[in-house]
Amino acid sequence: MTAYFPISSCKKLFLFILITAGLHLNYLPNSLRAAEENIDVKDIVDANAKAIAAIHSAVMEIKGDLDIAGESPAKLSPQFVCTWTMQNDKVKIQYRSWTFVEDKNILGIKKESIHKSYTECYNGPDKYVCLMGYDPEDLPVLTELNAKGVFAVTGPRHADAYTYIAPYQMLLFTISYTLDSWSLSELIDKDQCKIIKTPAESSNKCYELEIIHKNPNLRFVVSVDPSRNYLIHKVECYKENVLSHTVEVSSYIDSNGVYIPKEIKSVIYQATDSSKKPTIITAHKYVTVKSINQAIPSEAFEISKIPEWARVQDENNGKYYIWGKGKPHLTFDSVEAARQWEIKMHDRYLWIPITLFTLIVLVPLTVLFIYLKRRARISPPATGLAG
Repeated sequence: MTAYFPISSCKKLFLFILITAGLHLNYLPNSLRAAEENIDVKDIVDANAKAIAAIHSAVMEIKGDLDIAGESPAKLSPQFVCTWTMQNDKVKIQYRSWTFVEDKNILGIKKESIHKSYTECYNGPDKYVCLMGYDPEDLPVLTELNAKGVFAVTGPRHADAYTYIAPYQMLLFTISYTLDSWSLSELIDKDQCKIIKTPAESSNKCYELEIIHKNPNLRFVVSVDPSRNYLIHKVECYKENVLSHTVEVSSYIDSNGVYIPKEIKSVIYQATDSSKKPTIITAHKYVTVKSINQAIPSEAFEISKIPEWARVQDENNGKYYIWGKGKPHLTFDSVEAARQWEIKMHDRYLWIPITLFTLIVLVPLTVLFIYLKRRARISPPATGLAG
């Protein structure tokens, strides 16, 4: 026997569904709003800090590519690869980037090349070391007068890890503008921050905070996601009420309740002098989590040794070194003193190629010129008569 509802019963069922849905639509958001309205800015900031602190250790790889409007993405991609190794108060960064360069040579002929850069950085309880320009996959040959851009900074632990360690910015754990970066707690000023939308009102189901920065022309709209432990989901930055850039997490990795952004999209609206229409630069970042909250061996935090002839800035004592074999070769009291020494040495060594050029080229040419001139004097004049 086939069961069926009479038409009148179907109508009643349909009305019941509509009424029930209507009750939920009318009253459920209000009940949620009542709970949401009990949450203030401090609650959101504290929850955000706890979500980030829940990551006790991690090994992640962050890859990024760049797309500039009107340019070929293939020339610019991949833009960078960053490996982030972190365990409590120890952090190691390996950052390698590729940048497409288009230039002209001395003859005015267009040439294309790829500029590579590499940075290793360690920040721990005992010291801070950052080595720039020394790529273990493409080792440069350094000399006393030419460090090939290899530079190192050493010193005590950097307390401002939030602002100095790039992955915090990449993963939207911090909010950044140009070279500055702040955690949500650092950026919040109770007098200049307010909740403008609750999850019930927001299209992305987030708390939306409006933050007026101390710079009066800078304003942020920050979306914080309560369903993912109050991590920052999206940031909109306005400079003089004009949208400067946006950063938004597209998807997340859920590791036993610890959330990590998996895909992040950044859009920069860069104004040009020639046109009011901005150039749109889009960056995509992709995160691979190799381990989360697992023990990491101490050797994973070792970085390359500072090579001979690299330039080193010591933040412990303000000294500047030209590095030798495992220790300073030359020590200067300041960067300016080292610069003056390099100028003198370059001026001194400048005479070497000039002297070699004189000996190898000018002297033989002079001798040849004198010889030909004398030979012309000795040779008898032509008579013009045929024999």
